[in-house]
Amino acid sequence: MITPKKTLLVGITFLGLLGTLYTASSTILKRHVGDAEAQSTRQSIKGVLSVFAQAQADVSDRFADSSSWDDTYTFIEDGNLNYVKLNPLPEALANLKIDLVLLVKPLGQTVLGTRGDVLLTDIDSQPLLLRVDTPREIYQGKKSLSYHRISLLVIGLVGGGVMLLFVQRLALFLLKSRGAEAALRQLEKKYHSIFENAVTGIFQTTPDGRYLSANPALAQIYGYESPEELITALTNIEHQLYVDRNCRKEFVTVLQQQDAITKFESQVYRKDGSVIWILETARVVRDRDHQVLYYEGFVSDITDTKLIEAALRESEERYALAIQGTHDGLWDWNLELNRIFFSSRWKSMLGYEDSEIANSPYEWLDRIHLEDALKVNQEIAACMEEVTTQFESEHRLLHRDGRYLWMLSRGFIVRDAEGKAYRMVGSQTDITERKRAEEQLLHDALHDSLTGLANRVLFMDRLGHAIQLSKRHENYFFAVLFIDLDRFKVINDSLGHMVGDHLLVIIAERLSQCLRVGDTFARLGGDEFVILLDDIRNDEDATEIAERVQQALKHPFQLNGQEIFVTASTGIILSTTRYERPEDLLRDADTAMYRAKALGRDRQQVFDPSMHDHAVALLHMENDMRRALQNQEFRLYYQPIVSIRNNRINGFEALVRWQHPKRGLIAPSEFIPIAEETGLIIPLGWWVMREACRQMREWQIQFPMNPPLTISVNVSSRQFAQPDLVDQVQQILQETGFSAQCLKLEITESTVMENADAAVAMLHKLRDLGIHLSIDDFGTGYSSLGYLHRFPVDTLKIDRSFITNVEDDHEKMEIIRTVVTLAWNLGLDVVAEGVETKRQLAQLKALKCDNGQGYIFSRPMDQAAAAALLSEKRNLTSCVAKTLS
Repeated sequence: MITPKKTLLVGITFLGLLGTLYTASSTILKRHVGDAEAQSTRQSIKGVLSVFAQAQADVSDRFADSSSWDDTYTFIEDGNLNYVKLNPLPEALANLKIDLVLLVKPLGQTVLGTRGDVLLTDIDSQPLLLRVDTPREIYQGKKSLSYHRISLLVIGLVGGGVMLLFVQRLALFLLKSRGAEAALRQLEKKYHSIFENAVTGIFQTTPDGRYLSANPALAQIYGYESPEELITALTNIEHQLYVDRNCRKEFVTVLQQQDAITKFESQVYRKDGSVIWILETARVVRDRDHQVLYYEGFVSDITDTKLIEAALRESEERYALAIQGTHDGLWDWNLELNRIFFSSRWKSMLGYEDSEIANSPYEWLDRIHLEDALKVNQEIAACMEEVTTQFESEHRLLHRDGRYLWMLSRGFIVRDAEGKAYRMVGSQTDITERKRAEEQLLHDALHDSLTGLANRVLFMDRLGHAIQLSKRHENYFFAVLFIDLDRFKVINDSLGHMVGDHLLVIIAERLSQCLRVGDTFARLGGDEFVILLDDIRNDEDATEIAERVQQALKHPFQLNGQEIFVTASTGIILSTTRYERPEDLLRDADTAMYRAKALGRDRQQVFDPSMHDHAVALLHMENDMRRALQNQEFRLYYQPIVSIRNNRINGFEALVRWQHPKRGLIAPSEFIPIAEETGLIIPLGWWVMREACRQMREWQIQFPMNPPLTISVNVSSRQFAQPDLVDQVQQILQETGFSAQCLKLEITESTVMENADAAVAMLHKLRDLGIHLSIDDFGTGYSSLGYLHRFPVDTLKIDRSFITNVEDDHEKMEIIRTVVTLAWNLGLDVVAEGVETKRQLAQLKALKCDNGQGYIFSRPMDQAAAAALLSEKRNLTSCVAKTLS
């Protein structure tokens, strides 16, 4: 296809070739013509000079008669005359193709010269006569004519080229016209397709509010089936379309003033009456006289966008309210600009107004406590370097009033597409109260809530540290004092637990004054205290401080107007490298303390390995006892209870013995305390009661008597505290067929006084079964005699401690007398335990004690011996007489 650019390029190239040809031919012609004319001129000049010399004399005569001139003159004259007439100006002669001229002036002067000399300037308006002897070849000669023919040929070629170019341009113009018409049709088709298929509404409206045109998208936006339906239905846009007519008026006003409007939002009615939001962009189209022809523009349905914006505003409002309502401060750190935004709450948390804290990160970092600053910077760096995914730091910040507040700062890093951190955002929470609570919880977790002393956890931690320190340093020594208050339970039982707790607090305060700085004083629980003596010089330091503690407790305590004396048993253990665990060391200190109690209380005892061996032996004994219950290794022995008046056997007390397979017969004093401590006393007690009832029922059948024999069974404090005690006793009676009237349960005075009210209720239930009740070891407890009349008991058993040496101790005798008198007055029987001598028996007779029990009558005996004794019709006169003798 020929394009304008191609045509122009071809024309320019053709003209260039023609110009080059013309220039080259002109140069060649001029060079050859010039040489020929120069040669001809030189020959003519020679001829003229020769003729000039001959004819000079006759010039004047001939001047008047020009007719005598030859043809040469005529030719030249005609030619020159015609030329001069047409070109009278002197400059015209310069165009003549002559190199030598001969001029004859009117006055007859002849001048010979070349073109361009001064004589050319002498030409006036009169015709000049020129005469030469040879024909004028130098003027329009044959060569000159050939030159002009070539020139005409060149001009013809140039003209032809121009005509060719013109014809081509005309053809191109016609082709372009056809292409433009096709392109115009294609463009119209294209824009019509855009108009019809656009997703945005397109319109043209008149200034008075009628639609001139609309595309399908606009009809769909407004809910119409087609643009034609829309144009027909909406004849007044302001009244029919716009929800708020003022919006349309504002739209038209701005459009007329500015000729264009963009992003104009308004609400309009759809065909079905629903309301939508639209966004309009329009312009004014005017004629040449600037009169408004119509408006045209675009419409978009932005209802969904508006809903999203409304939801976003609502969310932002909630977020703003949340920020206002939250106690957290917010911060936003621009890492590129190194500027940080602090919310108002963030600033107020530190006591500042908005304007008092700038947007520099140092407003935060410089307020961090020196002890926390390095840690915070390391945590920030770890987050930026992606070592951690989030930033979280607890640190202290300086408040305006000089206090340091604990803050929890949390945030995360925002990174660009290349992973570079450019922003860090987060929040700040005041955790001062939480930290205080944590510190309090930690303090409570490590300290006794009653006394404020260290508790077991803290003590064991420090003890473990001391053990490790002693292993690393040979010259480091420490000691542990294990202190247990003697008979503190009696204080709680008599004065109440509140008084007991108050006493513990006062004791802790008093003993704290006996210690050195650096020692650890802890309460393990109840009335047990431990002291860690840190870095002592020798063993004497430990015993000296222990003695100081003993002496501090000897001074009485004043509580609620009462004077209370307290003693303590102390176990001492000195540092040694054989311990690996603090628990083992504390165990041995506890063992030493119990040895001090066993040796009489109110004393101190240093631990030695034999104590541990003894404790291990007790553990083995406990294990053996459990197996003994399963293997029925326990045996019952029976000791008679005798009437002092007639030596008649009234009954027996069942006493348990342990027939150990390796150690033989073990006394109850050795295993009963262990059974009490471990709880084995409960199953053991039920076995004793069941076996005693079974055996006595068998004897009653074998040896019938009137009144029938009774059996006394001891009930331990732990057994008495069992809620099913009555049910268990009733079940045993049913299983053995034994009469409740013949069963006597012996309960120690201390047991019933642990909880007197509960004890009274339990005793009444047992009494209702018909069981007889005895208070064992009467006089050894701290019970008030005021309770005695409330207890539904039948017998008082005087403890053997009052019987021993009664014949020499007037006070004991008076105590027995008082007990006997009290029993008579309350209608109770009396049994004296531990009667071993005739003098004791005589004193008891004199004091009118009813019954006795002891070696003077009989030692505890096994089942066979007791049966043999009963076969003698339960009279022990001979036995007593034999013993007395």
